[in-house]
Amino acid sequence: MVHDLKHAARILLKNFGFTSVAVLSIAIGVGANTAMFSIAEALEPDLKAVSGSYSGTVNADGTELTGTFIQGTAVLPLTFRRSPAQESAK
Repeated sequence: MVHDLKHAARILLKNFGFTSVAVLSIAIGVGANTAMFSIAEALEPDLKAVSGSYSGTVNADGTELTGTFIQGTAVLPLTFRRSPAQESAK
């Protein structure tokens, strides 16, 4: 197996342009994927003033935030929608 890894490294170093493009493409893809999911999935503000929390996700076009508001034992669906006035201000 060590021989195979050495051979693979030799071939990749021989084709440096291909290796650079492949590594850069993978790095950009992983970074973009991480950024998108951290934005969409990590939207969980803590609402201490009302002893509640909200967990939700943004839809694909960014106009709606759908999730759940939790306060004590109450679990309520809550959706935020962007108004037309806010969209024109972009």
